[in-house]
Amino acid sequence: MRFSSLLNKFLATGDDRSDYWTLVDRIGSTIRSSPDLDSALGAASSSLGPALEALRSAVLIFDGGSKAISEYWALAPSSGLREHFESLDREIASRLPAENLIVELRADSDPGLSRLIPSNNGHPNDYTIKSILAAPVVLDSEATGAIIIYRQKDAPWSAREKHMAQAVASSLSLTAGHLRSREKARAASDREALTNRLLTAIRTAVGVDEILRVAVESVGTTLGITRAVIYMDSDRDASKTAGRLAGSRLTARAQYRASVLVPSLLETGLDIEGSPLLSQLLAGEVISIADTNESHPVVRAIGVRLGVRALTLVPIGYNGHTVAALTLEQFDRSRMFTDEELSLIGLVAEQTAVALYQADLYREAQESARREALISKISSAIHSSLDSNSVLQSIVKELCEALAVCRCRLALLPNPLPETIPITHEHTAECCRERRPPQRAVPVRDNVHL
Repeated sequence: MRFSSLLNKFLATGDDRSDYWTLVDRIGSTIRSSPDLDSALGAASSSLGPALEALRSAVLIFDGGSKAISEYWALAPSSGLREHFESLDREIASRLPAENLIVELRADSDPGLSRLIPSNNGHPNDYTIKSILAAPVVLDSEATGAIIIYRQKDAPWSAREKHMAQAVASSLSLTAGHLRSREKARAASDREALTNRLLTAIRTAVGVDEILRVAVESVGTTLGITRAVIYMDSDRDASKTAGRLAGSRLTARAQYRASVLVPSLLETGLDIEGSPLLSQLLAGEVISIADTNESHPVVRAIGVRLGVRALTLVPIGYNGHTVAALTLEQFDRSRMFTDEELSLIGLVAEQTAVALYQADLYREAQESARREALISKISSAIHSSLDSNSVLQSIVKELCEALAVCRCRLALLPNPLPETIPITHEHTAECCRERRPPQRAVPVRDNVHL
């Protein structure tokens, strides 16, 4: 028998027990087979309303700060009437226990409810409410929703009606729990795949700037934040910055912005000298400030200046030193990152530090190779000629080319020193050949370098 036919038969012959149990089972089956929460709520409200001859039936689920609701109306309501009943829904839901117990309410004997029930003045239809039946939707031992049925009939609710509402509430609890678990599993799978892509991108990035760019864009996109910035010492390599971060002004080297309307911080400094944040950052602590308005005065000032509502600072370091800092900023609302999100942030900081360390080692290896090549060339030049002038000229030439400078000059120091020391050997790069020759001698008097 089709669901609509079964419902009509039950309404026509309410005393048939077999039809009643079949209807309850069919409603529960429809709810449990729903592909999503909205469909489950719709199945519950549209089934209960007609079955219990209600003026209105509402099914609500509260999840964090959001609310899902589905309604059935026997008479079409106005928008103002909907708002009145939604206020009534919230009041009733707040009274329900965290147990799967049915609650029967009398509208005319409860002052708290009667003041919220809209008057019938100005409405062409009769919206008078006499009795209310409510059942909590319980998830993980907490009432996270409610089924609320409003009826115009001034009569007690029968045991069968209460049982039907309670059975539907139980089916909704099971379905909502299943859908929530499925959504968590899907989100965890998506997050893991995204994390793997993020870490692969960081590890394969070439050069410090590319590593920082990939890191901020990945974490910013994943967490859906307003702005993410990585600060480093703009004038030093990571290896030279380590251990001296406290005395330097950190500069934004890479950033992610959720919109082009978000101000850019590139080449600006993270000025946290004198604030309690600096010592925590250098100690390797992750600083998470859910609401800057409720924080330290210095942090409040930073929040006001940057227009930031929530702020998280994450140190990036290796070999016991903090070499950079990642900041995560939320503009539009306060935000406390979950343990899972903090774990992801820590993983990004850790992998960024590893990539920076590897880039540092690679740079050192290149510099070492250049030094060895330079020494080899100079040694070859020395051993290839017995003429001292040729040897010295080869040395300045190789130094100029190896260091990629415009000019390399050499002056031999006689003893005793004269007033000026002539330049004996010089090599000028091709790019500077047209420039006017510099001074041909080095002054000795008042020369702090001699």
